[in-house]
Amino acid sequence: MVRIGVKAQFTSIHKGSPMSTAVVDTQAGSRPTLLAALDEVEAAAVLGVHPRTLANWRCTGKGPRYIAVGRRRVYRPEDLSRFMEVHAVEPGS
Repeated sequence: MVRIGVKAQFTSIHKGSPMSTAVVDTQAGSRPTLLAALDEVEAAAVLGVHPRTLANWRCTGKGPRYIAVGRRRVYRPEDLSRFMEVHAVEPGS
């Protein structure tokens, strides 16, 4: 197994610094797997909302897809991208 550190593609809206460092596991003949994801505060910063808004969306089923890890909720960057793409509004449509 090879462990490769990869910087997350998102930067904090509030601080302008890189967010999380993701760790990717690869095995011969298998696809890489993302092991680390963004926590609630980081995901909220990517979406430009308050973390409480993200929690409210989660409770009402309106927010992005998440992963429950014990009592924590984490968000994969691709799920946040998909959420933003689905909620994009085309002007004049």
